[in-house]
Amino acid sequence: MKNSEIAKFINSDDERFFLEEINYQFTADQAAWLISRCRSLTLEERHRAWNDVINTMPDCQLQSVHFDLHGKKLMLHDTLKKIICTENRLLESFYSQNENAVFEYIFRGDRFDDRPYMDMVFSDYTSCREAAGENLDKFAEDEDMISSVVIRKKYFSSETREYIELTATSSLDVLDYNIEIGFGERKQEDEEAVDLLYVFDNLWFCFPCPFKKGDIVWCRNPRNGRVDGPIVLEGTTPIRCAEHPKFRGADSSDMIVCGYCQHPDGTLYYECNDNYMDYEYCPPEKLTGNKRILTALSNYLKDEISVDLFANAYLKIMLEDLADDMGSQHLGLYTDESLKLAGLEPPKKDPDFRIL
Repeated sequence: MKNSEIAKFINSDDERFFLEEINYQFTADQAAWLISRCRSLTLEERHRAWNDVINTMPDCQLQSVHFDLHGKKLMLHDTLKKIICTENRLLESFYSQNENAVFEYIFRGDRFDDRPYMDMVFSDYTSCREAAGENLDKFAEDEDMISSVVIRKKYFSSETREYIELTATSSLDVLDYNIEIGFGERKQEDEEAVDLLYVFDNLWFCFPCPFKKGDIVWCRNPRNGRVDGPIVLEGTTPIRCAEHPKFRGADSSDMIVCGYCQHPDGTLYYECNDNYMDYEYCPPEKLTGNKRILTALSNYLKDEISVDLFANAYLKIMLEDLADDMGSQHLGLYTDESLKLAGLEPPKKDPDFRIL
């Protein structure tokens, strides 16, 4: 598999462009890991890409402290074959009808909560998928409303499984497969399946990264419509590796970005998120309102402005935001004439607003 083909599996445009620019050479295990994380691949496409890795790239041992602790020696090619075989077996089992299980579907997007659509349940996968397709057509005019569809198979008894689910695109092409084991007696084949499905979560890599301290980044997930950030970077895994060459993370959860995020009221908090390979530069036009505080903080961390200027900017932006919020919530109760008599500017009217 060519380097340019592997780079296409990186979710972040900025990370992809950077690695292409420096001509970064991917190893076989890195390629397999990137394929496992790629959000745009359907399940079938992911299997095809893994088979390309098997056929065109050298075999290697998968390195993880988790495998070492349990005395496991996993070879990449054999593991990929087992994962593909397991996912196909689970998929076939998922489609099968079972008198002890029901199907339901969930639309994911900004306007939907994580619950079955209309609280409907179905006795088989086919009727559930057809119903999902019919209701998807109702939202066809707004393509961005639904980011993905989850079809879940729930068992009446949790002795073996709580549920298994498929994540699909808005056109119902299968993206991913997830199995949640119950707390009762577990089948050996279910245990083995879970171990295989989470193999890549146990791997850790330190890819070069374009982001520096003070950069403002965010992460957009097209599968669930969620946006993480913006976050003003204080550090990333690659930055830590550069400062401490002997540092090694335990697994993918240690491939992180750390920095300052913002509550809706404008106050700041510190956060660490994974995975830095999914983050991109946040467009400046998204940093309006009280998010201008992040711009000020970014420039302070980059030593572009002094601490007193940052503190004063923070206070001014917070007070402006509070004043705007007060105006929109309370001053609308008064007439323009009353506001002028009180020495206040009447709020601007929305030309498109009308009472229905």
